[in-house]
Amino acid sequence: MRRYYPFALLGLLAVLIPSAARSVGNLTIPNNISAQSGPNVNASLLDANWSTIATYVNNREIVVDVAANRPAAGTAGRWYFATNTNGGTLYTDTGTTWQQVAPALVSTLAEQLTGLGLSNDGTNPSTTVDIAVGAASSDDAATANRVLMSLTTAITKTTAAWTVGTGVGGLDTGSVAASTWYHVYIIQRTDTGVVDGLLSTSASAPTMPANYTKKRRIGSVLTDASKAINFFTQDGQYFLWATAAMTSTGNPGTSASSVTLNVATGVNVWAVYNAVLSNSTQNSVLYLSDLAASDQAPSETVAPNGQLHLNGSTLNMALMSQVTTRTNTSAQIRFRVSASDAGTGVKFSTLGWWDRRGSQ
Repeated sequence: MRRYYPFALLGLLAVLIPSAARSVGNLTIPNNISAQSGPNVNASLLDANWSTIATYVNNREIVVDVAANRPAAGTAGRWYFATNTNGGTLYTDTGTTWQQVAPALVSTLAEQLTGLGLSNDGTNPSTTVDIAVGAASSDDAATANRVLMSLTTAITKTTAAWTVGTGVGGLDTGSVAASTWYHVYIIQRTDTGVVDGLLSTSASAPTMPANYTKKRRIGSVLTDASKAINFFTQDGQYFLWATAAMTSTGNPGTSASSVTLNVATGVNVWAVYNAVLSNSTQNSVLYLSDLAASDQAPSETVAPNGQLHLNGSTLNMALMSQVTTRTNTSAQIRFRVSASDAGTGVKFSTLGWWDRRGSQ
């Protein structure tokens, strides 16, 4: 008795069996049924064929799992979809390595940032920086190259030399210095999807650990004279000092001057500070401005006016107000008074700052 097989099944075999014109795999069917003699075909030969096909297909199905569970490469044609790498990325096994074959699902995101808040263990002094769970797009100049870096478990980095993992060093190079700003990054190696933290004095180009190619600055911290991290709290993009720091300029005269506030350097931030203007004998206006803007004289009556004004009824007094001004990358702003005498003085107490944390 001769056996017949449905055309659909024959069509499947035609797809699975490589041809000279279209070689897409390395499946070999062990038994040629048409070459068998006699009217009957040994069923075990068919079973061996089906088993070979099933094994080949099953080994090359798309496995959906996290990157850490991806097996070692070695089965050519195998597929793996890493759900936590760049928001979801497809890889193929070449027989020797896993190769990304499609852009990450979120690679075209121009901008994304959620969570990733910073703290320093709630104690002062402290040598650690805590990074909360969250996600952010990397800062690649080409938006098509950006990936979503997801930190699913909070981590802590210290001011020791960088080591992968939590509770260990985060400094990119050298040793920690006193009274120095350090920028905090999340970083990722795309081959494994591992996300970690990094500290660097560079606001844009940290020294990256081996194999880590993606980064995003998520804030900045300041060490004190003992190399401990000054205590702060963070609310979204706002960083607040536990203790305000005051800067006094003395008698400024009437020309424009600059003052350095206690905010992050290397980036533009919006400083939040209290300003004090004192004058003993004259009407005076204090104008506070971004150094990127034109230098303009303060005035009671014409633009740009000013933020503080001591008039005839408030002479021999000091006037105070809370102000927000964008700084340059050296943490400086401009200030200028309209009139000055021996009793004129300007003081600043930095309360905190607004930081876009890499947002465009």
